[in-house]
Amino acid sequence: MENSQMCVQLFSLNAEKHVDKLGTGYVSCSYVERLDGMSLLIRDESHDSLLLVSKIQRDIDYRKRKTLIAWSDRTNVNFLLSFRYKIGCDDIYEQICKVKSGCHLPPCELGKLDEINYVISNSLSSVILKEKVTAVIENGNYIEKLVNLFCINEHLENSNVLNKFYRIIKNVVALNNLALLRAMFSDRTILDVVGCLEYDTCSVGSKNHREYLRKVSKFREVIPISNPDLLSKIHQTYRVQYIHDVILPIFSMDKTKKCAMSAFIFFNKVEVVNMVKKDEFLTPLFVQLKDKSTEVNKRRDLLLFLQELCNLSYVLNRPARDYFFTVLLVDHGILTALEITLELDLDDTTKSACFDILSQFVEFNPVFARKFILERNNQVLINSVIRHLSMDGAVQILKLLIEPKNMIPEEMTGFLNFFYANSVHVLIAPLLAYTIDDCYEVVELLSVVLKVLDFCVVSHNFRITQFIVKEDLLRSVLLLLKSKHKFLVLEALRLMRRIIGYRMMIIIGT
Repeated sequence: MENSQMCVQLFSLNAEKHVDKLGTGYVSCSYVERLDGMSLLIRDESHDSLLLVSKIQRDIDYRKRKTLIAWSDRTNVNFLLSFRYKIGCDDIYEQICKVKSGCHLPPCELGKLDEINYVISNSLSSVILKEKVTAVIENGNYIEKLVNLFCINEHLENSNVLNKFYRIIKNVVALNNLALLRAMFSDRTILDVVGCLEYDTCSVGSKNHREYLRKVSKFREVIPISNPDLLSKIHQTYRVQYIHDVILPIFSMDKTKKCAMSAFIFFNKVEVVNMVKKDEFLTPLFVQLKDKSTEVNKRRDLLLFLQELCNLSYVLNRPARDYFFTVLLVDHGILTALEITLELDLDDTTKSACFDILSQFVEFNPVFARKFILERNNQVLINSVIRHLSMDGAVQILKLLIEPKNMIPEEMTGFLNFFYANSVHVLIAPLLAYTIDDCYEVVELLSVVLKVLDFCVVSHNFRITQFIVKEDLLRSVLLLLKSKHKFLVLEALRLMRRIIGYRMMIIIGT
């Protein structure tokens, strides 16, 4: 039964200024998909046919007086609504004003989903409208109401409307507002938000993002975390990063519309690192890493966790990151832990994590790393790096350690003496052992060795000159010119040119 308060008479004023009565019916303000916007609908009171469908336009002046609303459409036809009751006139006029202002959000109901999406998407082109719509969503607890409605319809398998939730959530993300993201990514709502994003009808294939986040990517506590806030923040950060990196790129969303999410992830990472500084679980973590009897899989998990923690520290400003590495990692003996680990028989995943952590630390403080090696008079750490030069990051670690430019004067002589006395022989061992029939992996390693030697020629001219003469190293380099692998031949030629360029008159002996 129609609301009698919305009973109206509809009139039009034609070009000849004649007033025509178009009929009597009931008016409503609803979203019309065909017009892609909120519209006034007047239905005939007798047979329910539409007398008029008129999209509400922002640039059209809607005039109200007592129980009358008048306007002109884009074809210059003038319309007049005469209401039976003033309360109905006031209600419709208020809805028109809200639509024109761009911040009218209807109640979060199933029949209003198209209207909700229209209002949000329509606001994206205007900063002012975005702010207004954002305020309405935030203050009205809209996100929680929306995902609750989604859960009900998904449970009822109401497939016809599930795509509408996807479109709404996607547009809410595009509003680019941190407060809304906090509401969307709370523990109560984040998985339901991910559920909404699974119902993109334009995307092919099944999407089981919730299943992945619930089970496949289940967080393992390698060390018990006593702080529930820290644990929750770690879970949230991972899930939001997954949404940012895996789910949203499928939608080809403009990066500018995801900058608030990037900021959200950034601030979360800062919070995680700051919470870690106040938690005590790092002590047992390093105790287990320094224990040679720690089970292999456990050691791998500990290193992967520490690697992720180091990666998170990149979001900190320089003083905070200095504190993180100096107080937390240096005081806990990170280099000792890595040294012990590198002496063990490791799988590739563990090695990769180990070298990534070591690379970050040496890049942060190469002076401390060199001091650690010299004070212990122990070549285990640097020689382990040399033996794994084929690993990502190993060459960079070695270069940082032996680069004179980043050494303080009082350490330069001592460390280079140590390197040429204890480690350079490990570096050239693959070169001296080379045979023309070696496998491709060995050839790749030799290419890396030649690059490091080239770096030494540039950086340690006098010392490397003495070493090349003493070890008759040039003869081994010349042998590489017979290799069938062109890239190895080119590296050998490059090193030869470098040596000649520095006028090292050692070729006489060959």
